[in-house]
Amino acid sequence: MWVLQNVKINLWEKTTPQEKGKVVGKLLPGSRALIIEKDSEDYKVKSPYDKSIGWVNVVQVKRTLLQDTETRKPCTK
Repeated sequence: MWVLQNVKINLWEKTTPQEKGKVVGKLLPGSRALIIEKDSEDYKVKSPYDKSIGWVNVVQVKRTLLQDTETRKPCTK
């Protein structure tokens, strides 16, 4: 519980190879962000915490779940 209240993951303006740029938003640990794009080292996501869109490194992503964006039911694509 302490982690959820005190730790937030930065979302970056650019990908890791592009030197990240500035912080554009936050993501809570364990939250389910919408993946918009993926490159070799990063995911571009929309944060459910503050609705920001930015890049997070794959090291900070434990796993991905494919879900329908409206119903949240599992899907294969």
